[in-house]
Amino acid sequence: MDLSSLFSRRRFVAVDFDSRHLWIAQAEHAGTRASVRKLAEVPIPDGIDTSDAVAFGEFLGATLKKMKLAGSWVLMCVPRGQAVLKPLVLPAGSAPDELPGMVRYQMQGELPFQLAEAVIDFTGASHRGTSRGAAAPADGVSVLVAAVRVPVVDHYRQIALAAGVKLEGLGLRPYANISCVNACVKRAEGEPVALVHITADETEIDVVVGPDLVFSRSAVMPLVTDAPQWDSRHDRSVRDVIAEVVRSLQSFQAMEGGRAVDAILVAGGVGIEAQVARALSVGLGVPCEVLNPAGAFRLTEQQDASAFICPLGLAFGSPRRGLLAFDFIHPKRPVRRRSRARLAAVATAAAVAALALSTVVAGAIQLHGKRKLYQELVGQKNKQLAKNKQARQVQARLR
Repeated sequence: MDLSSLFSRRRFVAVDFDSRHLWIAQAEHAGTRASVRKLAEVPIPDGIDTSDAVAFGEFLGATLKKMKLAGSWVLMCVPRGQAVLKPLVLPAGSAPDELPGMVRYQMQGELPFQLAEAVIDFTGASHRGTSRGAAAPADGVSVLVAAVRVPVVDHYRQIALAAGVKLEGLGLRPYANISCVNACVKRAEGEPVALVHITADETEIDVVVGPDLVFSRSAVMPLVTDAPQWDSRHDRSVRDVIAEVVRSLQSFQAMEGGRAVDAILVAGGVGIEAQVARALSVGLGVPCEVLNPAGAFRLTEQQDASAFICPLGLAFGSPRRGLLAFDFIHPKRPVRRRSRARLAAVATAAAVAALALSTVVAGAIQLHGKRKLYQELVGQKNKQLAKNKQARQVQARLR
């Protein structure tokens, strides 16, 4: 969906959350750029479960009201773990309005759930394996397809409804994250960079080459986020994250013919990001640092904005692109084409019906004329009979 009308009308709010924290960024669009007006990280109380759309939505609504943002237009993102990503190459020369139908047709056998249960959107971008050995654009139209189940989208709709806000767009978290990376990190052209985004519930590992997402994986694993001080549970969380990152990067290398990433960025708000970055740098021998976009976005009041990469990516990436790469609220849908044969049949049936109607009308008009003539003749006859009766009466008197 084109979000230019949204940005030109009013300020908007980008929201991200896990089971323990809520991250909010209020942004304002001006021209082709966005500026952040407010950032807020809010702990989610123990009694509120984010899987309960009504309870969490009411909490979100109350939080926005305290921030004087009630009734805002809102953008959210689906985590990587709830989405299926699939690169496709469609026939060369395919018209843009034909792509949604082709995508749905090819995805029928690629989904772990029924096609009728899926919300599908796509973007013309690179993904896993496209940097080497994939079909060139001349050989076809490359698209990256994302699919989520209908209940996932309904869950976010219900959150927004309970919060009293308008859910204007529902993107995909990895694309929001790389929008943030592209907006604040300068890299050499063609340099593969890994982004490790850590939340309390899952860790997302993405590889970016230029502006494109070329690899994406999610590892669902609850992490320690509320311990008052560092202990063995934090050490275990660091080891778990590192193991998933190493496994993911090995998969990327295998798919890319041994090509390794040139740098690793770690982001999140769990509290173990610095330890993960140090361990990865030492263990892999690759430059690794914690991504803090505060300086790049001139967030003077925010010392550490690493946990806000998703809402910042929504705020800064969407205005530049003019739309969300994936939007599960307004996905690209097949255009319903009318069959020429069907149109011809309908036209023929309409012509036959018109002819039949004209015949009936003509017959009705002719019948109406005959009935009128008959009534006139009957009237004349009755008048004549009346005169004859009077003549007979006169003749009887003369006799």
